Amino acid sequence: TTNAAQQDSNSDLVGDACTVISATPMPGDILINEVLLDPYGAGDANGDGVESAGEDEFIELINVSGGELDLKDCTVSDGYGVRHTMTLGADPQAYLLEHNRGLVIFGGGNPVGTFGGSKVVTSSSGKLQLNNGGDSVILTCAELIIDMHIVTDEVANQSVVRQSDADSTAAFVPHGEINSSMPFSPGTCVDGIPFSVCLP
Repeated sequence: TTNAAQQDSNSDLVGDACTVISATPMPGDILINEVLLDPYGAGDANGDGVESAGEDEFIELINVSGGELDLKDCTVSDGYGVRHTMTLGADPQAYLLEHNRGLVIFGGGNPVGTFGGSKVVTSSSGKLQLNNGGDSVILTCAELIIDMHIVTDEVANQSVVRQSDADSTAAFVPHGEINSSMPFSPGTCVDGIPFSVCLP
């Protein structure tokens, strides 16, 4: 039977299914986990068969909040300005992100691959155009800065990644310092294993 606070829209004495309401991110809920500023010579990061100094740039985010979050209308900016706005388009669930799930934003192209089960999009502005010599990356939701990272030195041919994946206290280091066999790992932990497996 239903309780007083639960709807039973078809009167079958079985309460309607609960609707999960996704929260809006607060500071610290989403982390910038990996950034590829200068993909030239590093390989085809987005997997579309074309190595590109612009389209293979990426920013990897991960939900560490413990619950599902709605990133609709959040933005990703660099030192120049907004590079990506998370508009829904045809998919109303495009920016619903579960705990320990990643979101990878590529500069462009047609990304091909599983990317560890992370969600994958291309920049809404048509480019990320991150500064090879160093740049800031800022995630903002509802006018709150959720996370920010500043790359101060040029890191060529590989990404910078948190020394310990999804750890807000971990410093960013060149990818090769942790995994010399891979120059980047979009959508996965630094060893290429999906976040759902490698994170607690």
